[in-house]
Amino acid sequence: MILLHANGQELLTWHLHPEAFIVCVVLLASYWYAIKVWRPRPPDAGPVSQRQVIFFCLGVLTLFIAGASPIHDISEEHLLSMHTVQLLLFAFVAPPLLLAGIPTWLFQALLIRRGVLPVAKIVLNPLVAIFAFNMTLVIIHLP
Repeated sequence: MILLHANGQELLTWHLHPEAFIVCVVLLASYWYAIKVWRPRPPDAGPVSQRQVIFFCLGVLTLFIAGASPIHDISEEHLLSMHTVQLLLFAFVAPPLLLAGIPTWLFQALLIRRGVLPVAKIVLNPLVAIFAFNMTLVIIHLP
């Protein structure tokens, strides 16, 4: 319906969103560095599978589409329902794809860093995670 009342062609054009582009480039560069250069994995861990790389890249692509496509512009200025679609992409589609793309040895290497494991045990507790997720939704939607 919004396409009938506004200039529909203008709504569907892609505008430059450098922040979304930078976030995606940093994520991809960090992932590449971690799996190709840093690689603090045990010798028996095996290489990163092509499937994991595809999952991670799809997660980054999802973030880019939600943050830099017409979805972003329409959600900010016109449709609350498009804002909901954007939020669903950010909260429920991209994270599982990104997590599926991270090898186990990389999780383990990050968790053994000094001070990370105690914080992770608290943050990854299901009750704490649910509370944090819901509070984040409330805070970002405050007027």
